[in-house]
This record gives sequence, C-alpha cells and structure tokens, in this order.
Amino acid sequence: MFHDRFELSTGLYDVNRGTHLHVDAKGRTKRSSECRGLRTRALCPWKYETVVDRTYVPSRLRIVKCESSTVQIPNSIIQCEEVYTLQHVRIHDCVGDEDSCERDIQIPVGCVAARPCVVPAYE
Repeated sequence: MFHDRFELSTGLYDVNRGTHLHVDAKGRTKRSSECRGLRTRALCPWKYETVVDRTYVPSRLRIVKCESSTVQIPNSIIQCEEVYTLQHVRIHDCVGDEDSCERDIQIPVGCVAARPCVVPAYE
C-alpha cells in the first residue's frame, strides 16, 4: 500500500505536495511556512490575473500568465507554456435554448516547462 506521508529524520513529508509537514501538540499537521506555493517554486512560475468579460456569467475569471517564456537549464533551453482547463460559462442576456446559451471556454490555470516543439521544414 502506498502512503502519501512518510517520516524523515527531519519530520513528516507529504509526497503529494513535496513539502515538509509540522505536527502540533494535538497531532495535527500543517505545511512548512518556509515552503511557498507551487506557482513561485516552479521552473516556470506564473502570476494570476482577473479578466472581466461581461458577455459571460461568471463575468470575472481568474487566469494565469507565465512570468517568463523560457528557462535556461545547462545544455538546453526550455519553453514555458500555459496549461489550460475548460470553464463552463453562460452567455449573458442570451435568449434561446440552454445549449446555445452555454459554452466551455479555455482558461490558463498554470505553466509548465517543456522542450521546444520543432517542426521539420519541408521543401
């Protein structure tokens, strides 16, 4: 059986989050305050922005922007690319059936480090 936490000499370690956990006197665990969120620790960090589009409900969506386009790693260059999910929205003041008034739109939710996509040139 796989456990998502195990004990190190420095304390409990949470495999899913990759962080050390501190145990208080009542046996409750909490994340280390030294370890910031994934968005700042990632190879391709990102920031959050709120966009407003009044044609949709909800009209305010929180999206992600990569803070850089590339990362330099010894002997290679890595591109930072946005990762997307689908957000279900309703078209504001839409008249018609439910299918024509709702849609799924792509919104960026994080950034990932990836090798550049190289397309061969055809002559």
